Amino acid sequence: MKKIKEKSILTQRSKVEKIVYAFVFALFMFYALTLIFPFLWVAVKSLENPLTFDNDRIFKGAFFIPSEFHFENYVNAFSKMEDRGVNFFGMLTNSAWYIAIGVIMGIFWHAITGYVFAKYNFRGKSILYTLVIFSMTVPIVGSTGAKFRLIAGLGLYDKGPLYI
Repeated sequence: MKKIKEKSILTQRSKVEKIVYAFVFALFMFYALTLIFPFLWVAVKSLENPLTFDNDRIFKGAFFIPSEFHFENYVNAFSKMEDRGVNFFGMLTNSAWYIAIGVIMGIFWHAITGYVFAKYNFRGKSILYTLVIFSMTVPIVGSTGAKFRLIAGLGLYDKGPLYI
């Protein structure tokens, strides 16, 4: 039997196409590096000596790499950060709990609403459907201020399950 050799997708392209793809790849790589660079820079700058941070920024400039890295900055940040008796890991757990419960509740209510709209026909269904779709498409950031004002007014802030 004669074995048929498959051609690579790169060998099927013309020379102009290869040049265009190489240029686009280089452009996207540059773009990706510009997105990653600030995170790397912040990570490097966070390892600076905290006592000489302002002097180094003034006299050496903002874009110098520290000569020695102080990893104890992270140990201090995680161990000394505390608010009302709750340390960093307690805050992290609290945030994860709120996010998990909020996502589960959001999916649950949308699933129930979707089920009712799919299963039953009733008068006013199109109006309710339009309101539901509108409420799901309005950016959540736009309603955050009003939401927190309502929560504070009801006294539910920092009350755990009542908040959700």
